[in-house]
Amino acid sequence: MGKRLYERYNISPEKTQRLDIEELCVLATEEDDLQYQAVTQRYFSKEKATCPTCGGKRTRTSKIVTRKLKDILPSDDGHTCVIDLIFEQRYFRCRDCKNRVFPEEVLFAEPGCRYSNRLSDLLAEGTLTHSYSKVCTYYGVPASKTSVGVIMRRIFRQRWEQLAPLKTPKTLSVIIVNYLGGRYPIVMNVAEDAIYFIDILKESSDDAYKAFFSQFDAKEVQRIFVDADEQLIGAVSTLFPTAQIVMTEECLMRCIQNAFCEIIDIEGKYTGIPHRFDVLTRRKSYLQTGEKRRVRRALEMRPRLRAAYNAYQELLIRMDAPWTGGTILQWIDQLPEYLTDETPPDETLEPLLEFDIVKMVLDLYGPLFDQYINLENKPSAHYASTVAGVIDAVVRMPSCIYEVLRARMTLNSKYETVTIDDKPYRIGIPVNTLIQSMNAITDKIKGESEDYGYQSEDTASWH
Repeated sequence: MGKRLYERYNISPEKTQRLDIEELCVLATEEDDLQYQAVTQRYFSKEKATCPTCGGKRTRTSKIVTRKLKDILPSDDGHTCVIDLIFEQRYFRCRDCKNRVFPEEVLFAEPGCRYSNRLSDLLAEGTLTHSYSKVCTYYGVPASKTSVGVIMRRIFRQRWEQLAPLKTPKTLSVIIVNYLGGRYPIVMNVAEDAIYFIDILKESSDDAYKAFFSQFDAKEVQRIFVDADEQLIGAVSTLFPTAQIVMTEECLMRCIQNAFCEIIDIEGKYTGIPHRFDVLTRRKSYLQTGEKRRVRRALEMRPRLRAAYNAYQELLIRMDAPWTGGTILQWIDQLPEYLTDETPPDETLEPLLEFDIVKMVLDLYGPLFDQYINLENKPSAHYASTVAGVIDAVVRMPSCIYEVLRARMTLNSKYETVTIDDKPYRIGIPVNTLIQSMNAITDKIKGESEDYGYQSEDTASWH
């Protein structure tokens, strides 16, 4: 098994130079220019392989396994050229480790990967702004979406590690976004003059929060705006014991709106209202004449939806005046009256139980909302629209794995920084910049493929 198969005269200097992978020698074969067969430079060295377990040199070649990878070369016309790279990888046996067998170390490709690192890097970079299909087509790579998703993790991880450390914000905001069945916490820095996006976490769990927030100085965080999420509230209460935990008006209104959207989804199909979720949740006085007409027609034959709509619009009016959690609870208690007013004779309508979640949130987290009511310096007027813009940008994003979603959010826009003791620290990405970048990516991907599989506007408009 240890018999040498190739000698130095088998090497093609021209192909080796063109391949330009320092650790490889390309063999002179009769194959076309789209196929390169290679061995490591160490293949022709008398130096024994070092056992990774014991560090011993009593090793010998056990077998040679052929690996076929896709690689990319520069072509003479300045374009790229994808080739088949056939690598003869040796396996060694260590006599000092009870005949342990281990593979020859390589740096140009990850173990088990069918793509070279430099091709993987290009594919990964492409997915920051394009669909998987577009990237694979551009480079002529017959890769599935799944395989591209796997190979991109390495370069994303490298780029994340290169980012400057984060500066601990005085005020944090953590919102939970539902995206393709996952619940992703988005962390923002709410500064006095602006709101900055910091990061998106993989899950709402104690471990995820502990791993991320450990990079902050807990004593410097004064206030945290939270969503109605038990894991989140429990984690930040533990990790930031001196911080004020607050549930904002925006969070409560989003909860109410989501409950109303559930009713719209059930009762409001085939309404003929473009962007129905957006139109029906908007304040009536803000609607255009044509929108008002379509809403009136749609509600005529939908009494349960009409009752919910009237109740929702009444709540918006009540909240123009100073209000508390008690205002919301009183409104919930009055919901049967709205339903009775719209119930046709000799008919019975299902109760508006979708709004029960709002009462549950206030029952569980009322003290956190009271913290907001009593704040002297509440979030700026555009805080709610900023959060809505971020959520909408995420929900609109065509289907992708978490790592791609995070990369598109964190690696496509420039972070603002501050310098402390001659060292740069990230403040975050201005949220408006983030939203513009994400929406541009979404529009580009949707334009690349008509059947890409992204959500409809109706679905994407409520969260």
